[in-house]
Amino acid sequence: MIRSALVLALVWLAGCPSSGAPQPTPPAPTPGSGYQRGAPTGSACDDAGDCASGLCEGQGCGAAAGRCADPARGCTDDAVAYCGCDGVAFTGSSTCAGGRYDHRGACVATATGTADGGACSDGSECASGACEGLGCSADALGVCVSKQRACTMDLRQYCGCDGATFQGSGTCPNRRYASKGACAPPAPKAVGAACLQGSECDSGTCEGQGCGDDAPGVCVAKSRACTRDLRAYCGCDGQTFKAGGNCPGQRYAAKGTCPASR
Repeated sequence: MIRSALVLALVWLAGCPSSGAPQPTPPAPTPGSGYQRGAPTGSACDDAGDCASGLCEGQGCGAAAGRCADPARGCTDDAVAYCGCDGVAFTGSSTCAGGRYDHRGACVATATGTADGGACSDGSECASGACEGLGCSADALGVCVSKQRACTMDLRQYCGCDGATFQGSGTCPNRRYASKGACAPPAPKAVGAACLQGSECDSGTCEGQGCGDDAPGVCVAKSRACTRDLRAYCGCDGQTFKAGGNCPGQRYAAKGTCPASR
């Protein structure tokens, strides 16, 4: 019996840890869904990966147009439609979209045409409707650009490919142009050059029969020899005027008086 008691005592001692023995170190916790890194709430963002909260939302599809949002923010319980920056509609609270979007409501079907980044000669060729870039020749085509791109708010002058000055953002002219800055006034045309109005001519006089762009007049010298007779002409404005028989002094629709208007 004494022997049995001794065996039981040894077994009990073997199962008790020594007070001086080192204890095993518990494993470090594995980062879970609450372990995130990124920009704080309110910071500009492009996508959810930029934010510590994992949530980037807001209207506008340009660079850094979104804002990092707090998932615990107060949101209404309604559901409205948004057109996402990827062109796909989604639903969200009217106060918390939950993502970046172009506009509220359903997405409009994308127009056919060249995609953003493709070469173009005119905006009508682009799906976005916007073609811009420096150069007006066939060897210097523009590029189709997104209308939602980030643009500065300043206004600068550009000389358009049509020779007319226009204004646009300093970073987004929104059309092709010949040069930055206002267009230089055209040089006056010499005697004998085709013209549409006297202001184009060095002499200040443009004359000839025809009123359309396809029937231009001719720049003439003011000191040319003109007969002293007076004849009636029907002007391009529909009004009758009188001038020398060989020097009408302006463009006209026909010789003789204008027919009475009905």
